[in-house]
Amino acid sequence: MFYIVNLVINLGLGILVLIAFYWGAVIIHRRVNKYIIRHKPSKQLAFNLVNDIIKNLLIIIGITSMLAQWGIDISTILTGLGITGFAVGFAMKDMLACVISGVVISIYEPFKDGDSIEVLGVKGEIVKIDLKYTVIQSDKLKHLIPNSKLLSEAITIMAKD
Repeated sequence: MFYIVNLVINLGLGILVLIAFYWGAVIIHRRVNKYIIRHKPSKQLAFNLVNDIIKNLLIIIGITSMLAQWGIDISTILTGLGITGFAVGFAMKDMLACVISGVVISIYEPFKDGDSIEVLGVKGEIVKIDLKYTVIQSDKLKHLIPNSKLLSEAITIMAKD
């Protein structure tokens, strides 16, 4: 009888831990989004990405805490997640470099839409900056420059007349 009561208590506590982490993540996510919209609308894309990563990490921590509360050995699960994360990160390193560079560009704003720049032999006006590419319009051509190249190469920003 004591075993069943203990099991029910551990299951209930595990679920409460997961719910607490989930709602904490949702509340933090909402508050950060409100702050971004009010104070930093030009940097919303980068902050939304970071905000989503934090929310998902909190939910993952909640799930692992719940499993630990239930008495499940999570060390093998965490080891497997770590190895999987390493393999996926290594396989997607170029794309991740572009995305991280896009976040850095949108936070520090070394250039913005409408600026004329020259990079990698391409000279033109920036028409769009997203997380992976920056689009440069020159004459009738559009050039997609990976954001990782924009942070690793010399850029000339033309003065506006």
